[in-house]
Amino acid sequence: LNGAIFNGAQSSSYAFFSVATDSAGNVETAPATPDAQTTASVKTEQDAKHDMQIDPAALEAKVMQIIGKWDRQEKERAGLLVT
Repeated sequence: LNGAIFNGAQSSSYAFFSVATDSAGNVETAPATPDAQTTASVKTEQDAKHDMQIDPAALEAKVMQIIGKWDRQEKERAGLLVT
């Protein structure tokens, strides 16, 4: 076995270890500490959509703040200054 799927419960922590057995039947001693640890967490589709939302007014304000710091030559290169 070189992998497995484990379905955990939301917000629960889990620790895993493996014990090897070779072709001669020798069995590895179980480790004192886990080989891996993890906490199960799942985002709902609504949570994921919320994380990706962009406030258009805030975005525009940030863009204007950045452009406001540009000099005339930078604005011309970006096509934002008509002479």
